[in-house]
Amino acid sequence: MSARISNNSTPIRVLGIVGSLRGGSHNARLMEVARRALPADAVLETWGGLGDLPHYNEDIDTPETAGHAAGDLRAAIASADVLLLVTPEYNGTIPGVLKNAVDWASRPAGVGALKGKPAAAIGSSTGQFGGVWAQADLRRSLGIAGARVIDAEFAVPRAAEAFVEHDGEVSLADESVLPALAELLESLVEEGRKNRSAREMATAEAA
Repeated sequence: MSARISNNSTPIRVLGIVGSLRGGSHNARLMEVARRALPADAVLETWGGLGDLPHYNEDIDTPETAGHAAGDLRAAIASADVLLLVTPEYNGTIPGVLKNAVDWASRPAGVGALKGKPAAAIGSSTGQFGGVWAQADLRRSLGIAGARVIDAEFAVPRAAEAFVEHDGEVSLADESVLPALAELLESLVEEGRKNRSAREMATAEAA
C-alpha cells in the first residue's frame, strides 16, 4: 500500500459506487476492503442512490423531470477526483442498475460528468472467475461514456468464502492478493493527482 502524500493538503476524493442493491452484498464488503487499501492521501466517499435512479430516458432528462437521484449522481461524480466502481456479475455482465447509472452520467453527450474522469472497476462474484466479464464490460462502457479507465482488474472469486470479519472489520481471507488491489488503487489515485495538478497549474497561469 502506498503512503505517498500529495503536496496538496486536500485528500484525493474517490467516489465509490457498488453495483448491487442487496443489503450486505459481497461487493459492498469489497468496497470496504478497498477503502483500507487506498493510498494515504485519498479518501473514499460512497454514493448509494442506484435504486432511486429512473431508467434513462432522454425525454425526462431535464432538471424538472429527471428526479433528485440523477442530479445527485452527476454532482457526486463531478466533485470527485476519481471513481471506483465495484460490480457483481449478473448473467455474465454488469447489473442493469449500474449500466443505468453510467448512462445517466454520460449525458449530455460529450460533456457528461464522466467525461475525462479517471475510473476503475473491481468486483466479486460467487463463481470461480470473480466477475471478470462484468468488469470488462464495465470498463468498456465507462470508456465509451468518456471516462479515463484504468486498464486493470481485481476479481474476487467464490465470494461466499472470500471475506472474513474481525472486530467488525471486513477483510479478505486471502490477504496475499491485497498488494494487487493496492497497486490498482494507487494507479487510480495517481490519475487524480495528475488532474488536480493540471487544474492548479492552469489556474496559476490564468491568474
